[in-house]
Amino acid sequence: MKKMKKRIVMVWSILLIAVCFFSSTVSEVKAKEYGNREIKSVVAFEAVGDIPAEITQPIEKGKKLLAYLVMSLGAVAALIGAVFLGIAFLGHQPDMRINGFIFLGVGLLMFFAPIIINWLLGQTLF
Repeated sequence: MKKMKKRIVMVWSILLIAVCFFSSTVSEVKAKEYGNREIKSVVAFEAVGDIPAEITQPIEKGKKLLAYLVMSLGAVAALIGAVFLGIAFLGHQPDMRINGFIFLGVGLLMFFAPIIINWLLGQTLF
């Protein structure tokens, strides 16, 4: 039971990191207000105009790299889940069948997570 709790915590933490990473972009930076004060550096940075491509290009490359990494880990987890399901159905093991369904679901969710998040935010990733 402890392993299952650790897996659930791990999956939710990965999803939380993915959501936080894909939901913020450099173009959405705004001045933060604390009471009556503003952070002047953010306001001065935003007043320049468009952000140069040499700044945004590495960030976009990093986002794509992380998206591909999450998708590949999701595909591996889905394949492991499919193997677990196949073995469980052949060996009539219900506990392994449950683990197979969990792995398959988490793998598919991880595989489609970057696509779903970008679709919800109205951005293009690929």
